Amino acid sequence: MDSEVEVGTLSLPAGSFLVQCDVAADADGAGDDVALGCSVEEATGLETGETTFDVSIEDGLSVHDVVTLPAPGDVHLQCMSAEPHTYVSSVVMTAVAVGAVH
Repeated sequence: MDSEVEVGTLSLPAGSFLVQCDVAADADGAGDDVALGCSVEEATGLETGETTFDVSIEDGLSVHDVVTLPAPGDVHLQCMSAEPHTYVSSVVMTAVAVGAVH
């Protein structure tokens, strides 16, 4: 995964949301490093939140962000790794509606 890959999509109605994305990452071989960076992008292509971690095999990461959608649309989770044998083994995306975002 040496370029950004969409690993999850969450369809939401119009409004403001706290979005949480939990990602489990792994590697093909024993002793391989896992280095994974992920970002949340709105349907407009606007990258709104980014988290990059170097994690041990079978560890995971979480990305949290607040997004505001003026109309119903999708929020995408994009991930990228500099390590050749890293892959995403599971993704859970959730959203909680929030009031006005300041």
